[in-house]
Amino acid sequence: MNTQNQSENLSASEEMEAIEAELKEVYRVTPSSVRTTVYDVIRRTSAEFTDQFYDVVINQPGAHFFPRPSTCE
Repeated sequence: MNTQNQSENLSASEEMEAIEAELKEVYRVTPSSVRTTVYDVIRRTSAEFTDQFYDVVINQPGAHFFPRPSTCE
């Protein structure tokens, strides 16, 4: 069964549980040095990426319903 079919057959809570289990497995098999490096990159660049994300999203039809946050830390 492919992922799309699995998602269609799961409730929202079951789908979240499946995603959580998959993320835990990815975390478990990822070396700590890689996790640390990824964390450091995200910490240094998150504000820039957040700004870029909202620059794109805010220009979409209907985006006025989602105000841009003043800070994202």
